[in-house]
Parts: sequence; structure tokens; C-alpha cells
Amino acid sequence: MTGMQRRAARAILVSAALLMALVAVVSQAQAQTHDQAQRRVALVIGNSSYSGARLVALPNPKRDARSVAKMLSGLGFDEVIFKTNLTTAEMRRALRRLRRAIGAGEIEIAALYFAGHAIQYRGENYLFGVEAAPETVDDLPGMAVSLTEILGQLSRVKGLKLVILDACRDEATLLTAMKAAEPDKTRSAGLKRGLARLDSYKTPDDTLVAYATSPDAVALDGPAGAHSPFTAALLKFAPQPDTEIRLLFGTVRDYVSASTKGRQKPTAKTDTMGGRRYYLARTPARSADSRSAAQPVRRAPVLAAPSAPPRKRDERPSHTGCVGVSVTQPFDIRVRAGDQICSQREPSKRVTILKVSKAAIEYANGPRGRFTCYVGERCKFFWTGAPIFWVRMRPDGGQRIVSAH
Repeated sequence: MTGMQRRAARAILVSAALLMALVAVVSQAQAQTHDQAQRRVALVIGNSSYSGARLVALPNPKRDARSVAKMLSGLGFDEVIFKTNLTTAEMRRALRRLRRAIGAGEIEIAALYFAGHAIQYRGENYLFGVEAAPETVDDLPGMAVSLTEILGQLSRVKGLKLVILDACRDEATLLTAMKAAEPDKTRSAGLKRGLARLDSYKTPDDTLVAYATSPDAVALDGPAGAHSPFTAALLKFAPQPDTEIRLLFGTVRDYVSASTKGRQKPTAKTDTMGGRRYYLARTPARSADSRSAAQPVRRAPVLAAPSAPPRKRDERPSHTGCVGVSVTQPFDIRVRAGDQICSQREPSKRVTILKVSKAAIEYANGPRGRFTCYVGERCKFFWTGAPIFWVRMRPDGGQRIVSAH
């Protein structure tokens, strides 16, 4: 081998070594970015020791919050900030700490859980610190933390923004005193028990806000020494692996409603998640980057649940090779993978059922793509109009599409 050949060989070896080193650096950076993208953080607050005459002490929020914080840590959350019996100022400091924990990086889930006293005023929810003793509505911004303020602290999160409020206690004493002290009765009329309707909030995509009960209603605190019905259900079902977050809160809702014999019905609002799926309890294979299928699964538009069940069941009229449904007549049909559902009036409006599971159905809506509708939701089937369908689960694990009529 000549000197020139040896120099050329050394240059090739050096180039190869540099290339391998560069690949290793890039891979390490990608791994670090991926790990950062998977970070999950939470702030858990339980306020029990209220000291004012108008806000009575609550026996369970401190215990509820401790159990929730322990559960989230056990589910692999990277940082869980656990606080009890905070004043309003301390609650705001805890929110700022959560914001620092979120940082500038990619976060998969940023969660806030609050158990304690809260009221609503003119469509806004106010969460009280333990020292709060508001006399008029003018005191609320300084003596309570608003839900709008909480959502603002979570706004930079690109992943799931999760807010859980077990805070719908009976505030009759406080409300009566504040209304009596308010000279302007038109203002005091905005004071109401329970929490405000969630549709009054404009939340960004990938946001889920859960209440322990329905808006304008009162949640049970539970017997002393135990958990509230809502938190007890959350602790029971959240650790179940691979339960998608929307299905989780649907299960919690059904369980609480049944266990309280309909006295308490939790509610949750979710905004468009673009096919992304989130899990509190996940297997190692689950990640924010791998939840979407190769073909993106987009979320079907969610509407309100129907007020009454449809009257007819298992009608499957065949119409030009599909199961025909009427825009004006109720229907209740069990669906199977491969079914085509079409409008009897306009057969060209049809979808194909792709997959049926206990949690949801996936369907292809013609050229508009692939969508998912989860159990308990009511989703738009044909983009240009009716029918609207609602998915619910049969005891044997099948799924039904139910009209809105």
C-alpha cells in the first residue's frame, strides 16, 4: 500500500468515526427530547381547614388530595406538587410553581386537582383558600382563584391540560350572607351554588375539565374518614392501564351516579384532541408520539347527550348495500366492523364502520377521513347534516349507534 493509499484509508476511517459520533449525538438528543415530551406534572390541593363562619371545615379534601397525589406518583408522573390547607395567596404560589414545572418543554399531561370550597358568579368559578371570608362579590377576585386563572397557567402546555374539581360543596350559608350584604341585587343574582356550566369557558384544544357533579348542583363530601364519592371513583378506575382519559371520566361518571342513586352526576368537558389519546395509567408502549394511528384518527365533533332514549331497536333496513337510517325517525342499531351506514334519503351520504371496541367505534366518513367516537358521546355522522348518532355500550360489549330523535 502506497503512502497516498494509507492516507486515503486513514481519512475514510476518520470520516466514518466522525459520522458515527454525530449519529450518536443526534440519537441522544432525540431521546432526551422524547423523554422531555413525555413529562407529566401535577398540582394536587386539598383544603379542609376552613376557618370562617361562612365556609365550614370539610373533613375529606385533605385525605382525598393525599390519595390522589400518591396515585399520580404511582402512575409515573414526573413531578407531583402536593399541598393541603392553602390560603388563596398560597394557592397562587403553588400555581406559579406548577407553571415553572411545566417550563418551556413539551409536556404530555399537566394536571390540577382541587378539593375544597368553591362557588360560581356570572359564569366564573372561584376556588377558595382556607382563610377566605368574602362579604360581597367584589371580594371574590382577591379571596379566591378563578378557573380562568388556572387555565391560563396551563395555556402553554401542548399536551393534555387536565383540571379536576371536587369542589361543588353546599355553600348555602356563604351565598345567603353575600346576597344579603350586596346592595345591588342584580349583581347578587349571579351568585349560585355549585360550579358554572363548562360551555361558558373557551378552552384550547387538548383540554379536559372535570367536575365532581353537574353544573349548578352540589356534590357529596362523603362520610368522615373516607373519600368523597367522586374521588373514590377516580382512585378506583384511574389506575386501570390503557384507559383513555375520556373513557376514564365516563366510567367515573357512571359509577358515581350509580353509587349515589342519581344524586350526583359528574360532568366533564373535552376540547378537540385531534386524534391524540391520553392515559393516566399507561403501559411502556404508550407514548404521546405513538397514540395516533398511521392514518390519523380525528375526533368526531361532540354534542350534548340525547334527552331521551330512542324508541326503536335493531332496525337494519337495507338500502343499496348499506344500513339505511332516517333523518326524521329514531333508530337504535348494533354496528359491526365492515357495516356501511347511509341516509335513506341520500344514499351517497354514508360511512364505513372500521373498528368496534368497548371504548369507541372508528369509522371512515368518505373522503373526509377517519374518525373516532367514544362511548357516551353523541357525534356528527354526516358532516353535511343529520343523522346524529350517540354511541353506547351493550352488556355483551357490542356498540350501538343511536339517533338524536
